[in-house]
Amino acid sequence: MPRRDDDLDDHADRPRRRPRDDEDDDRPRRRRRRDEDDDFDRPSPRRKKSNLGLILGIVGGLLFLVCGGGGVALFFLLKGATGKVQEAADRMTSSNNLKEIGLGVMSYEGRHGELPNNSYTADGKPLLSWRVHILPFIGQQALYSQFKLDEPWDGPNNKRLLSQMPDTFATPAERTGKAPRGTKTYYRGFSSPGAIFAKRNPGQRLGMMHIQDGLSNTILVVEAADPVEWTRPDDLDASAGKPFPALGGIRPNTDTVMVLFADGSVRALRKTLPEATWRAGVTYAGGEMTNFD
Repeated sequence: MPRRDDDLDDHADRPRRRPRDDEDDDRPRRRRRRDEDDDFDRPSPRRKKSNLGLILGIVGGLLFLVCGGGGVALFFLLKGATGKVQEAADRMTSSNNLKEIGLGVMSYEGRHGELPNNSYTADGKPLLSWRVHILPFIGQQALYSQFKLDEPWDGPNNKRLLSQMPDTFATPAERTGKAPRGTKTYYRGFSSPGAIFAKRNPGQRLGMMHIQDGLSNTILVVEAADPVEWTRPDDLDASAGKPFPALGGIRPNTDTVMVLFADGSVRALRKTLPEATWRAGVTYAGGEMTNFD
């Protein structure tokens, strides 16, 4: 049946219903708008406090010190701090040197059944230092094999080996390259009567068992005030009636001296210890009471 025109007009006049999808899309849009409104009203999160002010304050204070009258004070403050760090490093290096020497002495004693000593000819003329004789025990066998053991330290062959002084006997400055490597060492023992490196009679043997005053109370090696050629058999003389030898040449501006004891320990001792204490530490069987604290 054909449609009438008025029916078409009725449909045209009716409001058209929107598709369901449009209604669905409209709901999220309203929700997003409400969320945005909520975000606008919600307070923003607190920001972390910046340390910029503190940093600027420190920098400003340093600039004031440098530019103002405190610049000189700051300079000496930094210089003093640097000096203390360097002194501590030198002390540690010297302590390690002495520990290596101690290991060499003990290894020598373990191999030969006696402590090393300076060597002499049959008629008593000096040949080589105990430092030469412990070379194989501090990793220097190749150097030791170049020495003529029956020739003095300053003989034609042995003298040319002076320039090959091992790091173990060098100063901290020489080891780090801050000073040119020389031929002299500050690490010396005592050769006065009753000391470890005293000249021994033919056939006399001195081992750890003969140290009656206690290994921890008997001095093996110290930082002497004056150096000597490292191959030369020349140690310190602390004989009774003579002034006690000066110590501490490696770190002359400090009040302590590094000391290697017969038990292998290394301690920093005050230079101002009573002379009687130092003398008691030099002898190995003197029976003296010692206190190095």
